[in-house]
Amino acid sequence: MRTRTKRLTLIAVLAALRASSAVAQTIEPEYLAEMEVLTSRQAVQDALSRVEALDAWGMDRLVELT
Repeated sequence: MRTRTKRLTLIAVLAALRASSAVAQTIEPEYLAEMEVLTSRQAVQDALSRVEALDAWGMDRLVELT
């Protein structure tokens, strides 16, 4: 997934959580801004890529086990 797409996906998820009535707290604008700054960093993007790769690996193991 492209970096911009990852960032937009993360923002969309946070926005959906913010709009959800199931969430007891709202996400303050400064935290959303901080999230954008963090996700623009290469180290964070690399970490997100690694998590995605591990998720695929884990799903493969789950399928194998079942």
